[in-house]
Amino acid sequence: MCVPGAPLLYGGEEIRLPPAVEEIASFWCSTTNPDPVSAENFFRGFRDALREYEHLYEKITDFKKCNWDRLAQKIKATKEELKEENAARRAGDGGKYAHCLVDGVCEKVGTSRVEPPGLRRSRDPKKRGTLRRRIMPEECVMNCDKTVPPPICPLPGRAWKDVVHDDTAGWLAYHKKDGEKSARNYLEACLPTPEKFRLARKSGRRLQGLRQEVLAAASTSGHSQLISF
Repeated sequence: MCVPGAPLLYGGEEIRLPPAVEEIASFWCSTTNPDPVSAENFFRGFRDALREYEHLYEKITDFKKCNWDRLAQKIKATKEELKEENAARRAGDGGKYAHCLVDGVCEKVGTSRVEPPGLRRSRDPKKRGTLRRRIMPEECVMNCDKTVPPPICPLPGRAWKDVVHDDTAGWLAYHKKDGEKSARNYLEACLPTPEKFRLARKSGRRLQGLRQEVLAAASTSGHSQLISF
């Protein structure tokens, strides 16, 4: 959510922020019930974004001198308009990828969108208030059938990292999480209903065996009266 044209007041002085930095500032202005830990983590990320603008990086050094009121007012004034635009965009392209065919069965997928950029809301003090960066198309891998075209990249001039045709995989697309090597599926195909039932029956049989093993071990140790299923 970036609202151009709203200045930051720093020590009473109006400062026009670059669009990319202004977007990060707008994330803070949209935060509800901020706490000191969130403020510290946010301002560290905010300052990191200012590094390529040396004059701003040297000037903006104290969070307490920052007055975000004008930017917050601008966001509030355009909130409904932005909400309507986002709803129209989701309605326009989200329905295209709401279902997929898995072994000839039409299945509903969980979501077709990555997490938007913003500030993290976490119980972990090290993560709370830190910036969740924007995921770019070059980080995403798409998986689809050879007979159908892959989803069109929504950003002009950009392209997906790769398009594969793996009919043995249970994912339709993935990107890598920040700081982690493991791939994160964000658009997962559901298993066909017969497969779900088969896995449920298999799990049920395994649970019965585990229950018997636990009860047998407990009875030999004299603690069977403490266990109930």
